[in-house]
Amino acid sequence: MTSAVSSTSFLPQPQALDRQLPTSQAAWSRIVEQLTSWQQILTQLLNGQVAAAWCVFDGTVTGTHAPKNGFNVSTVTRNSAGNWTVTLAAPMPSANSCPVAAVNSTTSGLAVGTATSSTSAVTVTAAVSGTGTDYSEVKCVVFCK
Repeated sequence: MTSAVSSTSFLPQPQALDRQLPTSQAAWSRIVEQLTSWQQILTQLLNGQVAAAWCVFDGTVTGTHAPKNGFNVSTVTRNSAGNWTVTLAAPMPSANSCPVAAVNSTTSGLAVGTATSSTSAVTVTAAVSGTGTDYSEVKCVVFCK
């Protein structure tokens, strides 16, 4: 005895679809608004209008470690006093980026600098009167188109 299997038995039944899809105009409006918001964010990202990467890290920690918080940053390495390499999780499309860094300090003579090392890393430096200085909170943001 053979059993007949319908070719549509693997497809959801129309009644099941009705229960899964929003039924009100308000629900569909919220979905459209969310999709529009995502589209705007993606467009801004592709146009270099939002950060490609950012992080907050403890600049006094030696060696390689994860940032305290961030986006698209895998590790931070302390190279020497006041000198760190921020390694990106996903590479930027170009080394022509705009990295910006800051530290929490009221010290006069402080200079904070950044440089793009490659499409996958950024160097951050902090110095007081020319001497590399570590800070417990360093912030770095990278913009790239």
